[in-house]
Amino acid sequence: MENIYIFDFLRNVVPNWLWNLIWYLAPVSAILMMPLGSFLLYLLMYLGLEEAPRLTQLNILLSPIYGIFGAIFVLLFVGKARLSQINTRIIRILAMMSLIAAPVTTAILFVFYSK
Repeated sequence: MENIYIFDFLRNVVPNWLWNLIWYLAPVSAILMMPLGSFLLYLLMYLGLEEAPRLTQLNILLSPIYGIFGAIFVLLFVGKARLSQINTRIIRILAMMSLIAAPVTTAILFVFYSK
């Protein structure tokens, strides 16, 4: 009996151009979540949103969690996604970068916000 993965179903439903884009955006969004999220929350705080400091704390806590678990998910399952070999390699490199970048960015922001 043949193994049936959820990716086979998703691969048939999602268009080809979007399938590659989804796999590229998963690690890139994990890398960019902390800096862009902090910048957007700073703008919202400047515009008068009272909950922005609390949301900044949430962003600092959730970004490394998403970076680590998202990277692990991508590293485990990108091989089963039936992408081309070069796309698989690039996505794995981005996932490894997000595995490192999210906790490092969090540590840098802890130092920045602690002053």
